[in-house]
Amino acid sequence: MKHNVIPRKFECIIAECMVGNAKGERMRITRDYNGLHGVDENGQNWLVFPSHLRNPELYKIIEVKKGA
Repeated sequence: MKHNVIPRKFECIIAECMVGNAKGERMRITRDYNGLHGVDENGQNWLVFPSHLRNPELYKIIEVKKGA
């Protein structure tokens, strides 16, 4: 199983949730001092664990916007 790759420095990640309440919705994931946070298409905020984001059965990474 190939894992999703999370770069060390990124501005945001656009990912599609594959399971749960947000199944099929795209989520914009950013990082701050508390960890990774996602905002879905409906405006709901989610905490995202890095181990879950790396799992391709849970999230499909669409785009990575790299930061400085």
